Amino acid sequence: MKIFHSIIGILIIFSGSFFMSITIDNETFKTVFFKIVGFVILFGGILYLKKLQGLGSNKSGGKC
Repeated sequence: MKIFHSIIGILIIFSGSFFMSITIDNETFKTVFFKIVGFVILFGGILYLKKLQGLGSNKSGGKC
């Protein structure tokens, strides 16, 4: 199940990178909008993977 969630996180990051790479000629507002949306999606994917990393086994010294 952890592999499945890792693949989802990587796909989220990939889609964010895709949006950040979009450039539309003579449309500055749309280009900036896509870059901002791409950054938000990319950041969300990174947070998703960080959360997934913390869901592993509890090795905090006995704390529940």
